Amino acid sequence: MPRIKARTCCGFIWMFAFVLVATASPRLAQSPPSWFWGCWVVTKSLPTAGISGISQKQADAIIGTRIMFAPTCARSGRTVIQSPKYSVRILSARDFFKLGYFPLSQVGIHEQQVTEVVLTLPDNLSDLDFPGSVVYLREKDIVINVENHSFLAVRAKPGDAACTCEAPEARSDPPGSGHSAPGLAQDSAQYRACNDKAKTQGEMNACASGEAVRVDADLNAVYRKLLLKAASQPDAVAKIKTSERAWITYRDAYMEAMYPAEDKQAEYGSIYPMEADLLKAKLTRQQVAALEAILKQYSGT
Repeated sequence: MPRIKARTCCGFIWMFAFVLVATASPRLAQSPPSWFWGCWVVTKSLPTAGISGISQKQADAIIGTRIMFAPTCARSGRTVIQSPKYSVRILSARDFFKLGYFPLSQVGIHEQQVTEVVLTLPDNLSDLDFPGSVVYLREKDIVINVENHSFLAVRAKPGDAACTCEAPEARSDPPGSGHSAPGLAQDSAQYRACNDKAKTQGEMNACASGEAVRVDADLNAVYRKLLLKAASQPDAVAKIKTSERAWITYRDAYMEAMYPAEDKQAEYGSIYPMEADLLKAKLTRQQVAALEAILKQYSGT
């Protein structure tokens, strides 16, 4: 009898130890839930007690990034990964805390466990190159972690031009943009160099803004030359100024027709500043060419 009791006691001990190990270790899952697939947009940082590994400038640049998850491809900003490998596991609240030293509640998760989805990155990429490689699933949205800095991402609106796994360089004119894809000859060398280095939507927006400013400066320079050439003909100067004012009205009306929504940022997403600035740059280049043609007329060449 004592031997039977000892065996029974040992059995209970082993069973108890197995339960402890099972509950202490993250549980693996087969694949992400179906609602995880699709396009997401990073909307804001989530303040936590954890120590962030990125600067505020780097965090700000991630805001607005589009992230596309699909079984066959993944994209974050301009970075595209074909045939991605996803791993999924269920973390307890304690396991999650050990990863970043802040609780689930600080990222808006009030359960005692969370589903983690990790995208395996190639050796030449870091999570700064691909924000969204580590994801935690909330009830209706997701939290991404970049160097222990947490961000909220919500479902992108249908038709978002950046929600594709097609490489940005390979695309033709983006839908509704009215301009050629970045990298074509009509864009300046400065813009192409800037855009090649851009990793996030915020950085791409800044490159496009710089391009619009440069082309506008070119227009002003040609316009001033034209007025100087025509200075001896007051009627001509008046007509040139009238023509330029009419063009500005046309440009603004054209852009409003292309993007008619009142709240453009909400309707067209964080890609809108880039699209609008590149469209403005294209229209301005056309006007530069038109003024240069008039200038040749006055120069007799």
